[in-house]
Amino acid sequence: MAEITYGMNQSLMMSNVLSVNYNIVGDEIAVAFQDMIQTAVAAGYTPKSNPFYSCPHIGELEDGTYNITVYLPVHEDYLGKEEIMEGTAYNSYFLVPRMAGVRVTGEEAVDFDKGI
Repeated sequence: MAEITYGMNQSLMMSNVLSVNYNIVGDEIAVAFQDMIQTAVAAGYTPKSNPFYSCPHIGELEDGTYNITVYLPVHEDYLGKEEIMEGTAYNSYFLVPRMAGVRVTGEEAVDFDKGI
């Protein structure tokens, strides 16, 4: 059975966010977080808060790994592409007025259809 949580009139805003894609095995998410922080600090960035992640692809990839994107908000403005590892993105996320969010838990397609 699906559990559905609705959010209305939400807003989202984060500035100066580094992000990197990682392929991890099982419980290696802490390793990816540590790598992200160490790489950012070595490049001259100061973390603003804890890293967080998203899973662009649900489930294991063919090689048994999981693809995640790790995000790290930093205090500094963009220092330049030569200052951080290849494949790192630098973005700011702005206010989205009247955004509605839905969080669905479940494993069947019908569960996600209910959320939409």
